[in-house]
Amino acid sequence: MSATPAARAPRGFVLACSGAGYLPLAVHTARSVAATHPDLPVDLFTDAVCDDPVFAAVHPLERSWFRPKFEAMRRSRFGRTIYLDTDLRVLARVDDVFDLLDRFDLAGAHDAWRASPRNLTDRGDVPVAFPQINSGVLALRRDERVHALLAAVEAELLATGARKDQPILRRHLWASDLRLAVLPEEYNLMAYRHAAQWSNRNAAPRIVHNSRFSTLGDADLAALTGRRLARHIARLIANDPTLQPGQPGRPGATSRRILPLADRGVAGGIARIYDKLRLAGRRMRKGG
Repeated sequence: MSATPAARAPRGFVLACSGAGYLPLAVHTARSVAATHPDLPVDLFTDAVCDDPVFAAVHPLERSWFRPKFEAMRRSRFGRTIYLDTDLRVLARVDDVFDLLDRFDLAGAHDAWRASPRNLTDRGDVPVAFPQINSGVLALRRDERVHALLAAVEAELLATGARKDQPILRRHLWASDLRLAVLPEEYNLMAYRHAAQWSNRNAAPRIVHNSRFSTLGDADLAALTGRRLARHIARLIANDPTLQPGQPGRPGATSRRILPLADRGVAGGIARIYDKLRLAGRRMRKGG
């Protein structure tokens, strides 16, 4: 086991994996973090030997099992942590999420598949309007109450043998008095095909999260989405004023017009002409 001594730090990213087979996935994800956040450390909690320099520190796990994320979050050396699963790619900066922790204890995005069998069987006494939070991208601040919640979820997983942590996390969040910030979809985009319908009026995807990354190795985003959608996402990122140095409404915040993929090309051009003609006809009828 390779472990790098590291002092406490105010902000950083944490990943976790059990088993040497998952280590390459953690490295690929960490490299996407380092490419977009070269100024912030990335730590790994693992039971495998790892000396990849992408990690600022490697911490040996106390327990080797299929959900090491809860131990990693509890033991994080950072005052403010963003935990990431290993089946995702960070495409743009998300360090503004750390700022949410000035006001909130935790931050996460809603689970994308809210009508799936897994979610429909997880109702209980919790209102449907309080859905599961996807535990693959979670921000948290160092706080005894947050650590107690994580420990309780972990203990219930171990005691019951449950294979899914999100239903348990949902119930514990509902019963707690912790302040939860809900992240927009672009901070944990699982239904990546939705981005094909996005224009420059949408905030660009920051994180694309999909289990297929587990089988794609170090392949880039195009291997998951296809080249056309990957180029579209790159355009959205390049032209998102909320990702540029100048904030929206201030000098330097510029954005080219980016159309959804379905509205581009010959078919899209014909559709836009048809819409203009239809609008002109309505105006003529009103004028008459």
